[in-house]
Amino acid sequence: MKSKKNFIILTIIIPAYNSEKFIFKCLKSIPNEDYIETIIIDDFSNKNLKDQIINYELKNLKIFRNNVNLGPGISRNKGIKNAKGKFILFLDSDDYLNCKNIVELIKLIKNDEINDFYLCRYKKETFPKDNNFFLKKLPKNLNKEILIESIVNKNYPIDECWSILFKKKFLIKKKNFFPKNIRVGEDEIFLAKILINFNKASIFKKTIYYHQNIEGSLSSNLSNFNSHLDFINLFYLFCNLYLKKNYKKNESLILHRYINILYSRISLLLLLRNNNELKKILKLLEKNYNKNLIKISNKIDLINFKYFIKSKQVKDLKYIINSNIRKFLIDFKKPKNLFIYCKGLLAKSVSIMCSKLNIRILAIVDDSNEINKKMFGHKIIGSEKLYKIIKSNKNLDFKIIIANNRKITYRKIRRSLVKKNISSKKIMHFY
Repeated sequence: MKSKKNFIILTIIIPAYNSEKFIFKCLKSIPNEDYIETIIIDDFSNKNLKDQIINYELKNLKIFRNNVNLGPGISRNKGIKNAKGKFILFLDSDDYLNCKNIVELIKLIKNDEINDFYLCRYKKETFPKDNNFFLKKLPKNLNKEILIESIVNKNYPIDECWSILFKKKFLIKKKNFFPKNIRVGEDEIFLAKILINFNKASIFKKTIYYHQNIEGSLSSNLSNFNSHLDFINLFYLFCNLYLKKNYKKNESLILHRYINILYSRISLLLLLRNNNELKKILKLLEKNYNKNLIKISNKIDLINFKYFIKSKQVKDLKYIINSNIRKFLIDFKKPKNLFIYCKGLLAKSVSIMCSKLNIRILAIVDDSNEINKKMFGHKIIGSEKLYKIIKSNKNLDFKIIIANNRKITYRKIRRSLVKKNISSKKIMHFY
């Protein structure tokens, strides 16, 4: 591809922390071309990443090192401010790209003065395996109304910045950066702002991005206390964004979804907290309290929301915990034996409620290729093992709870279970 000297079309920004095991596979997937710039933000790794890759030959490779560990969001912001590319792609250090398709995509974007971003295809290890089911029915060229309507109708959130190319000028003009002091879920508020602010976008239906599930990464442990605090801070960012102006119907519905899911995460994770942690949460609630938040509960049905934001004592939060357990019992009765499908924070909440209700958990079902094969003492099995257990125990009295807040994922898993002759009456949805 011919290009002007020193003209960078694409900047690839890679936040990296203790990534020496994965970084070479990541870098090897990047086309070694003059028109591509790669910026690595070493987020104060234990070993200086620059020393690890100093001799790696990749054109326009720049490495910045944070003086302290700041998290992926702030690291990406540093990358945006130093980027020379017309477009920006965020790449996690343990993921990799399709080199050939990236080169093809750059041919499309090099003269583009219209689109604010390109929405591209990705593949990943967990369910659903990719986003093609969503992209394939979209027109190549999109405006805000078409894309947001599709997101609402499909109930498919765009809440991870994988495989999206953002025009740098658009990000700077709209002051669209990642939030400070939030290490998990930072993509969600970043992309929500993108969706309510963009004018034109385009679709590239070839796979450019491969996401891997790595044990020990930030996203692999969303139930710890620091993540819980991040979700609360993120929740208030969404609430303030929602209160900022009067949105069109579908824009409001997208923000409703984010707020609903975050509130569900926050309230269910209370089950995992000890008294000292609950006291710290109370301080955070007090710090963020705003009487205007009540307006949200008047428009969105959030159980115990008013009670939650006004909580002053540990007993107030424990009331919400007990309310969640009571609701679980009402919704799902009391199955004798239970399989929980999807290893994640919702599954952890379900497992704790089951222990309090003396419901036996037979196993956690998940098809991701992770090293850790237990969760809260319960073994983790793949779907094929689940089918074998059910087939070999024909008199087994059981239910399957799919613990996933994405309805589209629930429906896909449910269909796969029914195809294996598991009665739909035995399948329930927890979200």
